[in-house]
Amino acid sequence: MRRPVVSQEELFETANRLAAEGKPVTATTLLTALGGGSLTTIYKHLEAWKESRPEAAKATSANEIPDAVQNAFANAWRFVAAEGAREVALAKDKAAEEVKTVQKDFAEALNAICSGVTS
Repeated sequence: MRRPVVSQEELFETANRLAAEGKPVTATTLLTALGGGSLTTIYKHLEAWKESRPEAAKATSANEIPDAVQNAFANAWRFVAAEGAREVALAKDKAAEEVKTVQKDFAEALNAICSGVTS
């Protein structure tokens, strides 16, 4: 037997309960919690539920992030950027040394070839 159509009120109540329990509020978690229903209807009501909760839908702005967290992130970012720059510099130095070695080997090989041709 098919489950009756999920009403918006029923979905809102279930979504609020899941959110209060700290569980994710997704179409699949709602489908399970409601014991069935049409995903099309659930998605429609879920969008309405999300829009009815503007405080939950707002992205966290920089003003809402505590200064201590912002400072810790900035320090971590500076450290990572400096470490990355150091690694790039090391890789460039190593590549430059390898190019010099290959150029020297090439010059020696070319010289050996040219010496053998003129003999």
